[in-house]
Amino acid sequence: MYPESTTDSPARLSLRQTGSPGMIYRNLGKSGLRVSCLGLGTWVTFGGQITDEMAEQLMTLAYENGINLFDTAEVYAAGKAEVVLGNIIKKKGWRRSSLVITTKIFWGGKAETERGLSRKHIIEGLKASLERLQLDYVDVVFANRPDPNTPMEETVRAMTHVINQGMAMYWGTSRWSPMEIMEAYSVARQFNQIPPICEQAEYHMFQREKVEVQLPELFHKIGVGAMTWSPLACGIISGKYDGRVPPYSRASLKVEKPRSLVFLSPSTIAGITVNCSLLVEGCLFIVCFCLSGAHLMLVYVLCAVLTPCPVYLFPSNAVCQLVSACHTLSPLLPYAHTCIHTAAIHTFNEVCWLYFSDTQPI
Repeated sequence: MYPESTTDSPARLSLRQTGSPGMIYRNLGKSGLRVSCLGLGTWVTFGGQITDEMAEQLMTLAYENGINLFDTAEVYAAGKAEVVLGNIIKKKGWRRSSLVITTKIFWGGKAETERGLSRKHIIEGLKASLERLQLDYVDVVFANRPDPNTPMEETVRAMTHVINQGMAMYWGTSRWSPMEIMEAYSVARQFNQIPPICEQAEYHMFQREKVEVQLPELFHKIGVGAMTWSPLACGIISGKYDGRVPPYSRASLKVEKPRSLVFLSPSTIAGITVNCSLLVEGCLFIVCFCLSGAHLMLVYVLCAVLTPCPVYLFPSNAVCQLVSACHTLSPLLPYAHTCIHTAAIHTFNEVCWLYFSDTQPI
């Protein structure tokens, strides 16, 4: 559910709880599906950057701290991420009903019929994902991109079919424009099909308009919520880039490099992030709380009272990162939006954007 802008809104009150620290749960869009406000993503990490043992440690830590949302995709590590995720679930013996598993369909293979949002690929791709996950169903299946080569009616009918067949509970979109989401909703209503419940969108200091301006309108009109990803801009504003590209960081990857880093050389990335780190420290000084740069960004995402963010996906590659993310939920931290000086946030956003304006915007 979208938080309201009033000071006594239920969403804000839940963030200011004074009891023991615990996970916060929200409805995904206007559906009844309750998800933790933090979710563990598997892009780059599972089946690639980290070992299977580390993946198990991370997922166990997340689950034991109340995170019930785990996101993957058929394209992640060419399907290996789903295999690792499924093996962990089977090994740990967690109740399937206690988990919210999501996957995304678009790129399944090299053949022309193994990609896109045709009825054929949605059904065959989801069946293959379920086999890799060793599950009977996923909770949400996402259309991982809009497909201009497939009629919207075909995509909507295919998503409705996999839901009716028990292969998924809900479906959503990822990186779709508001116009495309509205079209899917209209087609679903016209033909008595099932509409999407949420959009998976990038959301951080450099990408704000879609989540803060466009998606709230869709939520109030048709009930589409948001599942956001990359709150730290793929690590760029985490503060870990201190003049060089750290080993095992996303900027050091030769494959699956985030699009925000594709057009930047290592030296350029290092220079940008050093300046960003200094700006973060300046913001922290104004906030007057001992938070890391990453904490500031996570607090900003979680407490933005005008944005439709029930959850963000956090693709951690180290236990310390996941612990830090969970610690952000401590009631001792300043969740009230007024605690973060709005002028400092505005300045941070404007100045950081200048560093990207001559290269490739995120």
